[in-house]
Amino acid sequence: MLLSLFDTAPRRLLAWISAVCVALLAFGLYLQHGVGLEPCPMCIVQRYALVLVAVVAGLTALSSKKGVSVPSSRRGKAGCSGTRPKSHRAGVTFTE
Repeated sequence: MLLSLFDTAPRRLLAWISAVCVALLAFGLYLQHGVGLEPCPMCIVQRYALVLVAVVAGLTALSSKKGVSVPSSRRGKAGCSGTRPKSHRAGVTFTE
């Protein structure tokens, strides 16, 4: 179900992911400052991860790009054959 939602409305799903991360961070800050609970070191690291996910998901949701552009100098360096992958399925475009 979640993957079909990502296929039909990826920006909406990424915006929801960003909003949920921000809500979780706000709830954690409320528990820390409003209720007086002190976070453990693992909770603080988890907050950094949530901030990263929220920022990346939010910026991706706001982006107008449809795919990822991979420069031609990066292709074929890992010992791959000279054939191009079927990039139209993944939304990846190769530039010459």
